[in-house]
Amino acid sequence: FDHVVVNDDLGRAYVELKSTIAQYRTLHLSRRLIRGRTSSLCAELPPITGPGVDVGAGLQVAHQVLDLSAHFISQLGPVARFPQLHEVDLSHNKLRDLQPLGAHRHLLKLDASHNLLSSEGAAFPSPVNLQELNLAHNHIEDASFVSAFPHLIKLDLSHNRLASLEGVGACTSLAILRVDGNELASLEGLDGCDFLRTVSVRGNRVASAEGLRPLARLQALDVSDNLLVSLKGLDGCSALIDLILTDNAVCTSNEVRHLAKLKLLRLLDLRNNPVVSSGSEAVPYRAHVTQQLPSLTVLDGEPVTAEEKVGAAWHFGAADDLLTDIRQARLPGETYPGSTAVGLKA
Repeated sequence: FDHVVVNDDLGRAYVELKSTIAQYRTLHLSRRLIRGRTSSLCAELPPITGPGVDVGAGLQVAHQVLDLSAHFISQLGPVARFPQLHEVDLSHNKLRDLQPLGAHRHLLKLDASHNLLSSEGAAFPSPVNLQELNLAHNHIEDASFVSAFPHLIKLDLSHNRLASLEGVGACTSLAILRVDGNELASLEGLDGCDFLRTVSVRGNRVASAEGLRPLARLQALDVSDNLLVSLKGLDGCSALIDLILTDNAVCTSNEVRHLAKLKLLRLLDLRNNPVVSSGSEAVPYRAHVTQQLPSLTVLDGEPVTAEEKVGAAWHFGAADDLLTDIRQARLPGETYPGSTAVGLKA
């Protein structure tokens, strides 16, 4: 079986469910059943085991999923009756404590977003290999408890009350981190997250990017709606491809020099920064940025054309040096109007 939906019209099928629960991969419980009969259901059902399931040997015949989203749940005691669950969705409820989830040693993915969890309530004994954790839209002030989950690959702590990223650095396998809408003033604390590929810190109070310097594998970064004045610190993100910096306080295009080492950078968005309107006829903003970052293909939501790149090179004289190198390599000894002989022998 792929899944079973337990509705209020179960009737006689309820008895059959108790004897076949081990064969199902996904169990969806209706809202009315959750409110009125979850406790009795869990008390009567045996643990999720069956023919072919040898937990001791690490063998599982099915991927067990429990979806209890949006059921006004405030306690998790009955859920402990399903110790072999791999995915649990508890989003949009009224939970304040995740401690009962400590019984789920094989949990891989947990969504407890949109609840009433504090830092203490969000902590629970670490499963063997928890890989995805979504605790967005709660009341978490301290992220240090996530250090208990070293195998996390994806972590979402958006829209909480975080003032620092302390503890996140212990998640050494982390690849995706989202901490939008918090109260972060810096990005320090990510040392150890060597495999981070995507980071989103939109809508915080970040004034410095220095904490990102060690993230050599970072490919996508969104720091929009923060307080960045300088781009110093981003030069260490050598694998960066997409960089979104909208709604910050970058004032001059000279700050782009900190991105000059990012040879893979393709997308840069600086809209709603003072720098966009700071250009002049002598130093046009878009041409200056394009000249410093020749790998760009999209700037501020608009494609960077080949004509723009050539025009920027000529405007800032970069083309002169390039032509001199070509002439010296291909046509030594030749002279050109306005230039001296290159490699001319007496």
